[in-house]
Amino acid sequence: MDKLAIAKAYAERMETADVESWHILAKESVAQVAKLEQYFAVTYASGQPYRAAKQMFADLDQQKITISTDYLEHPIWTPSENLAFRLVHDVKGHYHGGKNGFNWDGEVRVYKASLKHYSLPAYPALFCEVVGQTASRSVTGKFPPQRIVAFDWDEMRLENGNG
Repeated sequence: MDKLAIAKAYAERMETADVESWHILAKESVAQVAKLEQYFAVTYASGQPYRAAKQMFADLDQQKITISTDYLEHPIWTPSENLAFRLVHDVKGHYHGGKNGFNWDGEVRVYKASLKHYSLPAYPALFCEVVGQTASRSVTGKFPPQRIVAFDWDEMRLENGNG
């Protein structure tokens, strides 16, 4: 499945996914936060703290990170669960996962790198939260409303970052 098809599915599908995957992803993200906070000074702020991933990596090299509090509205997650996911995503996906950028190819690599930090039942939510949102943002140029969208296992197989 390519970026355009994923973005279209993200925008058009009814939000009928099994929400248990999102509960598991949130719970597993929250469980990882305390350990990350032992190594990184985490601050939360409105706005987008980094124009480019390199800026975030420079902060992380100095054991600090700022997580945006924008766009916290989520059909299932509380704001604190959303922030926990963002922290894990940025540190373990972008930074430890290979210093991946914020663009489509970088986010696909982040998704793949993040799989090892979550259990199999969390994968559908992880795909939607990372790949689905990124495809939509990449195609429309705007951060989309967060949605609960089911992608089947065949759709979640990505080859070379392009689907």
